[in-house]
Amino acid sequence: MGRREAWIAAWRMAVGRPPTGVGLNCYVPNFSFSSDCWEGFAKAVHSTWFAVLAEGGFPAFFIFTWMCVRVVRSAISSTRDLSPEKMGGAYQAAPYAMAQAVLAGMAGFIVSGTFLTQAFTWPVYILLALAAATSRYVLAQAARATSSSPSVAARP
Repeated sequence: MGRREAWIAAWRMAVGRPPTGVGLNCYVPNFSFSSDCWEGFAKAVHSTWFAVLAEGGFPAFFIFTWMCVRVVRSAISSTRDLSPEKMGGAYQAAPYAMAQAVLAGMAGFIVSGTFLTQAFTWPVYILLALAAATSRYVLAQAARATSSSPSVAARP
């Protein structure tokens, strides 16, 4: 059995139970009911995307995909806002490197997630937390810059 058969079985599980899927961590026990290629034992789905789809149904798939897109967009925005060109004299290398690392980590997760089952392991959620922290840092820097610049009304 190859990935193709595992992905077909995952699709059948999702279509068979669209709102809920077969349940978290229940791909392997349900594999024999959804596959035409039975070798005597079940195998992993070998795709983060198909694992979420099969085990959580279509709503979970859309929420998980939305979360990943949101993290990538946040990392892109933070990278842009913390760049040396944008920050000028207030540039700091560590936050900029963090934003770039989150973006690179998500790119790696998205690509490797196509061929590995890692939806319910910690890396993507660590990246989510780092993206949120970096975004919060960007907002704090913007607020600090706004409060430290003299306003028009305060000038004599």
